[in-house]
Amino acid sequence: MLERRANGEFTDLDLDDKEKNYVEAYEEFAEYVHEWAIRKGWWDIEEKEGGERNDAEMIALMHSELSEALEGLRGSLDSEKIPGYRNVEEELADCIVRIMDYGSARGLRIGEALVVKQRFNEKRPYRHGGKKY
Repeated sequence: MLERRANGEFTDLDLDDKEKNYVEAYEEFAEYVHEWAIRKGWWDIEEKEGGERNDAEMIALMHSELSEALEGLRGSLDSEKIPGYRNVEEELADCIVRIMDYGSARGLRIGEALVVKQRFNEKRPYRHGGKKY
């Protein structure tokens, strides 16, 4: 795994054991999610029809799940599909499922990016230097 230095050069990304375990678990689960999505027909346009899924549409669908999470906060709190969970949890999980499917399909290193981005965030000032939200 590589990390880009400030000067643009790449160096080996030195992950600790917790980070390595997270990245491996994320990538393994993302691959499972993508294989499930193929089995359920969400990738038929590529697998059977010779077309290509639209990246912008897939990102818009991720956004729709976030909108549904917001609605979950505004309406009934309990999920009707997964008992014992709140609507907001269900819809945020749906968004993550869509992100995992998309990332796995496109060969994106989202698990690693999460670790590296959080490392970057750790170095940022309080409220990123004064942002209101």
